[in-house]
Parts: sequence; C-alpha cells; structure tokens
Amino acid sequence: MYKVIAGLFSVIVIIFAVTTISNQLVSGEDSLKVEKYQELTSHVKFVKIYEDFKEIELDSKLVVIGKKIGSEPVFIKDDSGETAIYYTLSDFSVEKVLKNETGNEVKKKSEITIMENAAIDEVNKISYSVEGYKLMKDNKRYILFLTPNRTEEGVYNAVGVVHGKYAFEKNKSARDEQFDKDTENYEDELKNVNKKVYSEIEEKYKVELN
Repeated sequence: MYKVIAGLFSVIVIIFAVTTISNQLVSGEDSLKVEKYQELTSHVKFVKIYEDFKEIELDSKLVVIGKKIGSEPVFIKDDSGETAIYYTLSDFSVEKVLKNETGNEVKKKSEITIMENAAIDEVNKISYSVEGYKLMKDNKRYILFLTPNRTEEGVYNAVGVVHGKYAFEKNKSARDEQFDKDTENYEDELKNVNKKVYSEIEEKYKVELN
C-alpha cells in the first residue's frame, strides 16, 4: 500500500531546512546488528513549539492509540543525486479512536498511514531526521496527535513535527524508557515541552493506560 508521496509538508521541510551532520553514530534498529549509521538532522525554521497539551489537542484532527505494524522509507533525490526529501510511510493499527474531526472513517482495528519525519537509509547507513524525531518502533504502543496530509488522502502527519507522538505502553517503566529514547535527540526546549505534555497525557488518559 506504499507509494511515493512528495507532499507539500515534506517539500517545505526540505526547502527551509538547515541540515547539520552530527558526529554521533547511531545504532541500527535491530539491537543484534553491529552496523552504525551516520546521523543527519534537519532543523526547520517554521516548526511550531507548543506550550501545553491543550494546544496540541486543539490542533489535532485525529487522536488515536495503537501500534506501528510496518513501514517503508522514501527518499527523493535532487538533480545531483543527493537526498533532497525523506520520510517514512508507516502503517499504524488503530486500537482506539479518541478524536476524529477529519471527515474520514477511522475505527478500531483499521489501519492508517503515518508520514514520519525520519528515514533510515540501510544501503548507505545514514539516519535522517527532522528536529531529532525518532521513528516509531514496530509493535510498540503509541498515542498519536495527527492532522491529515495536505495532498494525500488517508495519510496523516504528527502535529508540530515532534509534538504528535508519545509512548503509550501500559507498563509505566516501559513507557518512560521509550519516551526517553524517543526524545533524547530533541533540543532542550522541545524536550522540556514534550516532557510536560507527556505527564498531562498520562493524567488525562489514565483509564486507557490501565
């Protein structure tokens, strides 16, 4: 069900991005692998930094709980052969719908496609990311705050690039561990906001966590 989507959001990200190459080498997704990946992070000028959970919730058109069940990275090259646009299309299995103002039918056990703001090039061993965003882990539970992609029906983007994805495992220790991993590459301002929002999410949706 994957297809190349050069959506308006992704194009804007690359046009206005200031890309830096980190000296850090990151491990592959599979902990059994010994390969290391060069990490490239794009910093976008227009990212909205939310101050609290209410703002995120208000801007979200779709809020769901569920698990990522598959994905495929997408890389679009420029005329010189360099990667100009990157993202990952991830299949997300919906466990529960908490809000839906999209006009599209989204229900329990349905699958939706998430455009994640990162991608791993396994051939060249490069990990690409916007603002330190980390890809969702397969079969891990998340709560997502989403908006519809502007050009592709049935595809959704996380609110505020890095404000729309939070670990939602029922086990508190596992949830906290995943949250820390997801946010470890965020700049301090983003990390502090997300930590505050994470606590507010736990409080509001404590029934769903039990």
